[in-house]
Amino acid sequence: MRRLIPIAVITLVAVLVILGLSLLRGRVPQGSGARSDADEAKIIVLTPNNLPIQREFGPAFEAWHKEKYGAAVTVEFQDQGGTSDDVKFIKSEFIASPQGIGIDLFWGGGAEPYLQFSELGLLQPVDLTKGEFAALPKEMGGVPMYDPERRWYGTAVSSFGIIYNRKRLAEMNLPQPKTWEDLGRPEFFREVAAANPASSGSALSMVEVILQAYGWEKGIEVLTRSAANVQTFTAGANEVPKLISTGQVAAGTVIDFYAWTQIRLDGKEKIGFILPEGLTPITPDGIGLLKGAPNAELGRRFIEFVLSEQGQALWVLPKGAPGGPVENELLRIPVLPKVYEKYASITNVMFDPGQAKAGFHYDPPKAAARRDALKDLYKATLIDLSPELQKAWQAVIRRGTKPEEVRALCAPYLTEEELAACSARWGDSVFRNEKVAEWINAARARYQALAK
Repeated sequence: MRRLIPIAVITLVAVLVILGLSLLRGRVPQGSGARSDADEAKIIVLTPNNLPIQREFGPAFEAWHKEKYGAAVTVEFQDQGGTSDDVKFIKSEFIASPQGIGIDLFWGGGAEPYLQFSELGLLQPVDLTKGEFAALPKEMGGVPMYDPERRWYGTAVSSFGIIYNRKRLAEMNLPQPKTWEDLGRPEFFREVAAANPASSGSALSMVEVILQAYGWEKGIEVLTRSAANVQTFTAGANEVPKLISTGQVAAGTVIDFYAWTQIRLDGKEKIGFILPEGLTPITPDGIGLLKGAPNAELGRRFIEFVLSEQGQALWVLPKGAPGGPVENELLRIPVLPKVYEKYASITNVMFDPGQAKAGFHYDPPKAAARRDALKDLYKATLIDLSPELQKAWQAVIRRGTKPEEVRALCAPYLTEEELAACSARWGDSVFRNEKVAEWINAARARYQALAK
């Protein structure tokens, strides 16, 4: 028995040594095929982009990087719950750690977050080669596609529109919606679906588009009436087409690629999608290298790949096509026009550049400056009090939709200039909470008076 003791001790020591080395490398042994963090470089990308996008671009970048630079790299995608939560997370993390937050890139979520981050000094410039930079369009429809100081770049473009179920419209004897105003018609009561702008970046962008398309007072009316018709506010924008597909509601507001995905699944004979003519701009989905990025050079290379013709083809090519996505068709509009033109005959992206021309000047800096305050205004007055709003709207409809009552229901709670002034102080939590409470009280009193 005494002879066995040294052997047991030696075995135990050997095991502890192996575990100790593994812990130093940051992981427990997982077999002979496991790789440690030291074996290859890694970049961390915070993104609200959906899982299909992550699953296509991650492996494609890793393969491209291995071929071009001869080195292995892995991409780790993170998400805090959508654009709004991601933006809030980045801001709060930089307050706690001003020199860097351990994340390399932010990708997706429109253009407004990047304008905010640029203003706050949270992005660092990325210089592309002369040829790569020259390939990018400076603007589309008057909307910039990249930052002049190169702190962010558009990687794909999007438009916003109305998705509808043709059968449900026929069953309910409803007209096909063509403008944002149509979703606020009395006959569409509880026949509309929309995502919650407090959690969905694309939904918040649509709110801003409507305000800028119609002007402040008319825009607030359009938003109020359509919100009063909403049966369900979903947490994510991707859930809206599902409600349309099942026929739970007749129509909804949605970003283009979610609509195209549903049309591909259900067919054009069932699902329709329209961009309100002259009332929706083309907007970029950005990417930016965060200040203090742990792997800044790898982050620059990721941007290089996403903006290359090879990367851009992933947006538009059908699944399984040479150079296209492997598992998931992405149905996005590439920021490089020549890539869309090259594959226009085989893509399932149903994009008509002429249809998406905005009949107004869309102002991204204005949108970025008031983004957080606008989100809270919409949530406080139209979502948190949705039952009261609907009761008031029903009463107004029952009494004949009198113009004076519609005006009373839809009057703005503050001017556009006042919202801008509020936005400048929105980082003050006491001020913010007081304003939100003020809006809720005013809205509740209004709805209760009209519901009588």
